[in-house]
Parts: sequence; structure tokens; C-alpha cells
Amino acid sequence: MNIKRPLFSIVFVLLLIIIISFLPISYVGPSGEVVKASSSVVIDPGIQVYYEEFDNSTTNFLYLADNELEAVENLTLEKSGYGKIYFKDKINLTQDSTTGVIDLDSNINISYNHIEVDPTKLTSLNRSAVLYFYNLKFTNPRILRDGSVCPANICKIIKYTSSGMLKFNVTSFSVYSAEETPSSSPTPTSTGTTSGGGGISLTPGFTVDKDFIITSITQSKSKKESITITNTGSDSSFSIQIDSSDLNKFMTLSDTSISLNSGESKTITIDISANERAKIDAYAGNIIIQGKSSTKIINVALEVKPVLSDLDINTKVLNKNAQPNQNIFANIEIVNKGDPNILLGYAVKDFDGNIFTFKEENLSVKQYVNLTRKLKLSKTIPIGNYILYSKADNKYTNITSIDVFKVTGIQAGNVYFSFETLNIILIMIILTAVVFYLKQKKYIKLN
Repeated sequence: MNIKRPLFSIVFVLLLIIIISFLPISYVGPSGEVVKASSSVVIDPGIQVYYEEFDNSTTNFLYLADNELEAVENLTLEKSGYGKIYFKDKINLTQDSTTGVIDLDSNINISYNHIEVDPTKLTSLNRSAVLYFYNLKFTNPRILRDGSVCPANICKIIKYTSSGMLKFNVTSFSVYSAEETPSSSPTPTSTGTTSGGGGISLTPGFTVDKDFIITSITQSKSKKESITITNTGSDSSFSIQIDSSDLNKFMTLSDTSISLNSGESKTITIDISANERAKIDAYAGNIIIQGKSSTKIINVALEVKPVLSDLDINTKVLNKNAQPNQNIFANIEIVNKGDPNILLGYAVKDFDGNIFTFKEENLSVKQYVNLTRKLKLSKTIPIGNYILYSKADNKYTNITSIDVFKVTGIQAGNVYFSFETLNIILIMIILTAVVFYLKQKKYIKLN
């Protein structure tokens, strides 16, 4: 039997079906419009958010579906070296969508000593927020709104650090900047809107030998850590400070200001001590090093442990690099010589003390247990360094343990297959099966 002709016919028909299915098909709709349909892999981009001007801890909008853009949590927009905007309330960005686009780049300006949001184009952002200015050079700054002194019922300074970081609340948006507070302030007059601008060019002029300090201290004990600063540029003077009221209780710097010639290095000693009444807990914060043209931040985490305890805990993050919307896994070991009823809590925190996700459970641990636990990171968690914090409590004592990890990277968009495309894939599978069957049949007949 000659099987070439039926095989050719089958292959021809199937190929014809595939080709036709890929051709665009036009038909007249009920309103007289011409509608075109075609079979292909469809990538549905949804609403597009333009935010290329922002970096660092900025919310990663690539993760968010259209319905999630209706309630964005912890929305953050940052521009390294210049400033940041942080919204505590949930934001419905979709109300600012124009032809499927939310353009943050064109309607928000974060530059040196200048934060501006156009409230007519981004109505969803015209609400209370926390603003940050970086690298200011003032001694006693005050906030300006549209070039005039901002009223106390609109602007409230939270803190100003020696590194030039000014943090303040606002109730709504316009143009914000800062200036030195005069020794005798005249009655302010309106001067109109201040202009944006390039501001100061920030070129890193020094290096630091570490990014993290993760350490522990026992009550009634003391120890030392250190950081080494090397001047690699034209900066000559540097300020160093601990940006945490909690860490300031336990840490003292040997120097808070230094002068270095180009190429010169200096080691700063950090004395760490805890008295016998220090609270058993894990503390986090930052050491900020400020030069003339740039700032570097060292993340610090400190565990305070008891002198004697019938309970111990150790935490180790298993995936040190994670992405938003992924799980973070940790190995938690508990050694218990006391009451077997343990309350275990574990959380993801940043170095400013903000908690992003938390779980708690009751355990019965008579001597030892080794657990693996996971916490789901939110889709909107900012890129950066984080702490996985665990705490065990029994009837008589509690103890904590920490480890660090980094949130980084982006997730690809979703690819959707149309019904016609799935048909094509199915036809190709059937075609392959038919050809294989006919070849096998021919082989059997020949033998």
C-alpha cells in the first residue's frame, strides 16, 4: 500500500488549517464597525505606570494588576540623593489613568530641595504623605510651600539629622522646598511657585568597608565593632551618626566628625554595651555617614540577650535574595529547658522598624525543635535590605533572633494565550502524533 498520498493529504490539510487560523479575519459588527480578529499569543499589559525617573525603594508597579492599582499599599517614590515621597494610606492610582497610562514621570519632580506633585494630573496623590529631603545644608530648616512658609496645619517636621535628611508630613500636594530659618523671621509673603532644577550634583567621594553590622550583646556585657571610611574623592570632612533612638541606648561612636585627605582612611570604633536591665529584644537602625557630596548608610541590627535563659532561638534565612510577591523561607531552631508551651512569632521588618508581614503560632517544645517557616512578601514591598525577626516566649522568659536578606529584582508580566492559539497548539500536537503513527505503520508493513 502506498501511504505517501494519504500522508501528504493529511499534512496538507492540517497545515492549511494552521495557516488560516493565523490569518486576520474581518467581519462587520452590529454597529457597522469593521472588527479584526487573529490568533496569536496575547500579552495583556493592562494599565501602564511610567516611573523610570525613580529608583531605590520606589514601589515596583510592574507587579501590580489593574485591580491592585486601585489600592496600592505603602506607595513610595524615591530619587537617590534627592528625596522620597511615602504614602501611608492606600492609593487608587487608576483614577489618574489616561488612555491606559499613569504618568508619574511627567507629573512628579523630586530634585535637590524640591518635591512637586501636580495635583490636577494626579488627583489620587493629593493627600497626606511623608516627605524626605536628602543632603540639605541647613542648620535649622523650615518648610516652604509654593515658595512661602508652610502653615503648621499643613506641614510638620518629624526630624532633621546632621546628615541633612529632613523628614516631614504634609496634608496635600503642591511644591515643597526648605530654607534656613532666619534668626528673626519676617512676616512671610507669597513669592509664587519655586522652580524645579538640577540641584547639586552628587558624586560619591568616599567608601565604607561594610554595608551591614549584625551583632548581639548580652546583658551586663560590652563589645566593640568598627567601620573604616576611605576618602576617594575631593571631600575632606565627614559626619557620622546613629539614626535610631533604640540603637543610641546601646551604641557610642568614637568619632562623630572626621577630616580626611584624599586617599586617607580612618577607622571609627563603635562601643556596644547593655546594662543588666536592658530589654531583651532585637533592635534595628542605621549609621549615616555624610560627606559634602554624598551619603552612605550602614544597616545595623542588634540582639540583646539575657545572661541566663532556659530558652534559646536561632534564625537563618534560606533564600537571601527574594523578589516581591515571593515567599521568604527561614530555618528556626528552638532549644527549651523550661515551660514547653512556646509562643513563636516571626516577622519581616526594615531597618527603620516598619513591619511588613507577621505570623504567630503556639508550639509545644520539650527540648528541641527545628522548623522551616515561610512569610509571603507583598507585591508592593520596596527593593532593599530587610530583617527576618523571630521571637520565642514561654511562661518565664523570651528571646529573639534575627537574620538579614535582600528584596531585589522584577517579575515578568503575565502572558495570556487566546482560545485560537490553544487550538493551534492542539492541532500541532495531533499533527505530530499522526505523522508518527503513519511512519510507524509504514515501518511495520515494510518489515
